[in-house]
Amino acid sequence: MTIEANTISKATIFSSSNNWEEIIADKDFVSVFLLDVLEEYIQKQPWFGGKSSQIKYIKLTEYFKIQQDEEVYFGLILEVNFIEAFYHHYFLPIAFVADESVSKKNRIVPIKNKTGYIIDAIHLEDFRKVVYERISSALPVDKTPVQYHKTEGYELPEHKTSKGMGVEQSNTSIIYNDAFILKFFRRIYADKNPDYEMSRFLSHRKEFKHTPLFLGSINIIDSDNTNITIGLMQDDNFCVLDFEGEPKNTIRDRKIKQPPLRNVAGLFRYFHYAIYSTIFNYQDEYKKTQEELFQFGELLYKYMVSIFMKTYVETTKNANLHIGYRNERIFLLKYCLPEKAIYELGYELNSRPKWTIIPLKGIANILNP
Repeated sequence: MTIEANTISKATIFSSSNNWEEIIADKDFVSVFLLDVLEEYIQKQPWFGGKSSQIKYIKLTEYFKIQQDEEVYFGLILEVNFIEAFYHHYFLPIAFVADESVSKKNRIVPIKNKTGYIIDAIHLEDFRKVVYERISSALPVDKTPVQYHKTEGYELPEHKTSKGMGVEQSNTSIIYNDAFILKFFRRIYADKNPDYEMSRFLSHRKEFKHTPLFLGSINIIDSDNTNITIGLMQDDNFCVLDFEGEPKNTIRDRKIKQPPLRNVAGLFRYFHYAIYSTIFNYQDEYKKTQEELFQFGELLYKYMVSIFMKTYVETTKNANLHIGYRNERIFLLKYCLPEKAIYELGYELNSRPKWTIIPLKGIANILNP
């Protein structure tokens, strides 16, 4: 097997006599694949959170098979080391396809003399179906390295369709049968994911009705016997979906107890993002100048914040919850809003550099009300 990387600036040729099922065991293949192919590929992905840093090297720390009958895919756990002396871990499932119709942006590397490509398997319908069916048929107790879990007493219907959610995320979400969502966690940690923990807790222990029902998950056991969540399946309803917290922060940092107004500040920043992303993305469709649109945007933002805050304070008072007196609430929001905006700037620099204009506009507005 010969591999020629067309995703990098200088061509890299590699030969291997191994078939697809054995290719990851080939150390020469892994060396070339990590060094000359993946480094450039992952930097173009929306889920990669190190775009403002320089990669030192990429290491394959774990790999495992995701399979059903004759279909075999590989799950890779990649350790990305940066020159600035820190590292991230990412989950990347890969597949081999002999199909020229595969979108070029989904191709990782072509395989010469064995017409086809290695691609990110999440973009492949067959892979998504295998994962769905493995969760659907999961046993109550699974002690294998790749563990599929399903909520006891719930039967998933037959797989019909699957598609990507179609928005940029730090993770990748798949919609099944227009009814269920499976979120693949791209950046992973040697700890339980808070999205996974909160979803299970609210679904099973508290029977909270305003979050998606926890339906299943995919976990792996690494070489240190640590249980790592790589996938979370939920019911697809219009409700609170994401409990993962700020993806740039470590899970330990995300679990630190914070005042509830910090989350309110985060919601206000979402309002700001929604308004200004609309202005920047659809500016040509409006007859007003950008400065006029900014003025209208600020009026809309202040109105949304005012309505939300009035309702929020009344609701917490009626529930006998104390969130501070008026001056205390103002002080906390004045502290949390710029903190959130500065975090967003760092996140966008690492993930979506073109979007940095939005947090920068937010910071400017906060400093010059």
